[in-house]
Amino acid sequence: MIENNTIAVVISTHNNINYLKLLYSSIINNFTIVDDIIIYAENCTDGTNEWLSNIFVTKDKPSLYVYIQNDVINPGISSGINKAISMVDTDYFILLHSDMYVTKGYDIELYNYFTKEEYRDKRLIVSGWRAEPNIWGNNSNTPGLVTAPISYFGEYYHNFRQELFNEWAIIFSKQNRDKTIRNMMGAGGYMMKKSDWDYLGGNDEIFNPACYEDIDLCLRAQLKDFELITTCNTLIYHFSGRGSWYPTDNIGKKSERQQTAEQTGMIKWLNKWGERFERDESDCPILTKTMKNFILKNRNNFVY
Repeated sequence: MIENNTIAVVISTHNNINYLKLLYSSIINNFTIVDDIIIYAENCTDGTNEWLSNIFVTKDKPSLYVYIQNDVINPGISSGINKAISMVDTDYFILLHSDMYVTKGYDIELYNYFTKEEYRDKRLIVSGWRAEPNIWGNNSNTPGLVTAPISYFGEYYHNFRQELFNEWAIIFSKQNRDKTIRNMMGAGGYMMKKSDWDYLGGNDEIFNPACYEDIDLCLRAQLKDFELITTCNTLIYHFSGRGSWYPTDNIGKKSERQQTAEQTGMIKWLNKWGERFERDESDCPILTKTMKNFILKNRNNFVY
């Protein structure tokens, strides 16, 4: 039971209309305890604004709140997510990227962790496992991630095999029931309390337009003693960066924005954290002693 609390789904999007439509459909069909859907559309020129303005909402669906903003100067993932979550007035939110697809009960399974006695007095970030098409050409065994051959479920919105993935997701969750790792699984797909997001301070917008804002958020959450949980009880399908890496669906050719962001992002990272990040056996970024000492020396300039 939801215990009189309320939940919003939050999506920040930029020129990703076909995947956004797929995500929206999966939310409507597969979520049952969500009250609000908040979509922040930034500098969209692909028909997203027009489509959002014409969505027909019935009273048996979650309330939809659409915020369209054009002519944004220096846009990016960090600030887009911050703006979208600033509009949340529910107790909890689930942050999703517009190139994700959610399975039935994803909202319930994440929320269940907030009702467990062992976590009642703790700050939580709870994620589901994720599956991705193997567009990278490797066979990753990364904890929290299932890399599927592209022929299984599809690598594009137009050849995605929804029913097959839904069936497989049920089997996967049953076979791995209650298996968890300590991680927050990147920049989207997690649930947390809105008050905890405010306490954490949201994304550091220095990392606009892209790169490392999710890892920075994860390390800052560790600094403030958050519990990070990724559960096998539910999972999403993630099309692997179609809104940032491959916005034109030309897999294998990164966008110029992404390439530039990767080059400048690491300089920003080193200026803030003092050394490159590493990961533990659960693929969770490690808060090292060197980082902690660097922060202490630069605490007047460190953005929490």
